[in-house]
Amino acid sequence: MYNIQEYFLNIEIIDFACYYVINWGVMMRLKILIYQVIQMFNYLTRILCYFFIISYFLSTISNAHEISSEEDPCKNKSVRRFTAPIFPEKTNSPSFSFAVKIHQRSTVPNAPTVVLIPGGPGETSMDSDGSEFPSFLNVVYTDPRGLGCNKFPSNLTPNSDFFSTSQLASDILLAIRGLGLKNYILYGVSYGTSLATTVAYRAEMGEAPVPSAIVLSGTIGKASRIGEDLKGFNVQWDKIRSNLSPDILSKLDTLNEANTLLDYGSKDWGKLIFYGLYTGNIPGQGIPLVNWLRGLSDSATEKEYTQLKSAIAMFKKISDKKDGDLIRSMLHDKISCTELSPDVSDGIELVGGQLAGYGSNGCPGYSILSSPFDSAKLPLHSTIIYIEGDSDPATPIWQSLYHFNSESQSNRFFISIKEGGHFSWNINLAECKEEIWREVAQQTFRIPEALKKCSAPVNIKIGSLNTKENN
Repeated sequence: MYNIQEYFLNIEIIDFACYYVINWGVMMRLKILIYQVIQMFNYLTRILCYFFIISYFLSTISNAHEISSEEDPCKNKSVRRFTAPIFPEKTNSPSFSFAVKIHQRSTVPNAPTVVLIPGGPGETSMDSDGSEFPSFLNVVYTDPRGLGCNKFPSNLTPNSDFFSTSQLASDILLAIRGLGLKNYILYGVSYGTSLATTVAYRAEMGEAPVPSAIVLSGTIGKASRIGEDLKGFNVQWDKIRSNLSPDILSKLDTLNEANTLLDYGSKDWGKLIFYGLYTGNIPGQGIPLVNWLRGLSDSATEKEYTQLKSAIAMFKKISDKKDGDLIRSMLHDKISCTELSPDVSDGIELVGGQLAGYGSNGCPGYSILSSPFDSAKLPLHSTIIYIEGDSDPATPIWQSLYHFNSESQSNRFFISIKEGGHFSWNINLAECKEEIWREVAQQTFRIPEALKKCSAPVNIKIGSLNTKENN
């Protein structure tokens, strides 16, 4: 699956994000203060923005390897470890130490606990300090086996047989049992939504206490067919193109390997567009990708031109696959190829005005979609809250609607954010995010009331028990 989460905490991206959004004042609660500081101390504001971007996006873009820390998050006193079998279905399986990190934020006895399952496949979350969640929630952060705080011992030589959604789910279920969790909420992000669905289903089958609720953002409903993943990006790119002037489009449409633009080739422009599509429409700022590309216009200002050059230079530094991280690549490619999507390539380029994959097929040696994920085969009964951007290129809205319609045995709330991207939960719903969590934690589920505190345009679909849709 195509995935920006693995890269977004790269410091160059944080630096540019701070530069770009600083006049937006994304930190909703301190917006007035930030605006004042902007006028007086631009450098100080930049530093504050670094801190905010990291904590603000961490629930969906949580790569623990890119942030330095004075304290090793894997040795923190809040880390709990359990002995987990590599092959849960086999007797006498080799084992490893599976860790989770607990943030005991609430002082209320038996307060609800969120179990965060990050995306990828292959993302981590255990370096977080818990500040992105309200103080009335406790949080359990997870890293997948083989990565982050769950690296295998040196006497184990991992291979692709070590990795599947079923095996990752077994690890999380082991931790839920080991921690004695009863009042807990499963929170899955991107690929983590399919893993959370699997964990919830197996909990209902008796492997652990059943979650009180499930929150899914950037939801995968079922495995994609060949070409579907990239199609989602080109659908959103076509919408962006309608906002660009003819002189900009003519320059982009003539790009190829031999014909560069501003000294950047088709692969560089492909990266800019591919990753830029993830943000969607940011309240008060519009669509960053559109603003960047205006720097190509014949009538562009110096500021617009500089912003474009900064953006494309930043994305040029991003590798399509992390060099040297063989475990991450093995986990990602095995699960993607056999369960989620055969669209794994070396990278993305812009050819003839459209995004296309290039290089070798990333699935050699794997049986393509031999164990395809399908939420319809995993019926759930816990209440589910979906939070989706209707312009999300990575997990298109049809994916989450498929999941919603498949889970007809549960009560469901489907929140779609107009022009929202892959990070809508954090960007577009920042004003009412805490109220939504409160309704989920209290199991009152007055989601429409909580959404009234948000200015972002949203639609909500409510699915009652045994009904597919109830508007």
